[in-house]
Amino acid sequence: MAIDEQNHGVPISAFLFSAKPEAKAVHADYNTALLQKLLGEWKRGMGRNEAGEEFEIAVGNTDNDTRERTALQEIWAAILLLLCMFHVWQAWRNRLIKHLRGIPKGEDREEVRQRLVPPNGAIDIYEDAVEQYNTEVRYFKSLKARRNALDSSKGAAGLSFLSYLHSYLKVRDFWLAWSVAGAKEAAARLGVPLSDIARTNNHLESFNGRIKGKFFAPHMRGGRLPRLDYWVLDSSSTSRRCFQTSSQSGQKDGL
Repeated sequence: MAIDEQNHGVPISAFLFSAKPEAKAVHADYNTALLQKLLGEWKRGMGRNEAGEEFEIAVGNTDNDTRERTALQEIWAAILLLLCMFHVWQAWRNRLIKHLRGIPKGEDREEVRQRLVPPNGAIDIYEDAVEQYNTEVRYFKSLKARRNALDSSKGAAGLSFLSYLHSYLKVRDFWLAWSVAGAKEAAARLGVPLSDIARTNNHLESFNGRIKGKFFAPHMRGGRLPRLDYWVLDSSSTSRRCFQTSSQSGQKDGL
């Protein structure tokens, strides 16, 4: 999906994946190998340019799905993968809510929350980010060691959240995915201003919701699933009509 000058998403291509009927969610029915095969076929299908170069991607934006990220890196080894900050903040917020429950609501809980978030996301040097993280660990360890029950609870809550946050910081490449440093590197790779770097994939999420809810839903009666050979976009028609190309009405699994 491209983003135009008005910050609107413009769909360029779409991959349609139909999960098995018994799958509880679409994302639970694919794995890295399947995604890698799909992306590999797409790359080959894109062909080469006049200089004989294969289709490459400089920067990608994903949520925190390790299967998707691994598959992308297997096909495009040099790709810089950024994380959707909407999903990152959502994950951090949920974790904070969980770990701060032991602190009474009010100023004490808010004090710990403000200390933990934002956790060095604006620092653009990895070593400085690690040092800031270690500073917070030392602070909350000292807080937990106090005899005061409230301070001890605040220290334990902070350490619990920092333990979770460690997975976002322990590897530099993953830190780049959500820090401002990663966005700056993406801007340098693409030769665009930092403000033009998308920090969320919500444009795409919105499109996915529309295509599933508005276009597919009315035709999915009786348990039918959308399938690649069922929908064809007739780009030569001004009405952009969709028509059926297969007499089969459903599928159990596959792409």
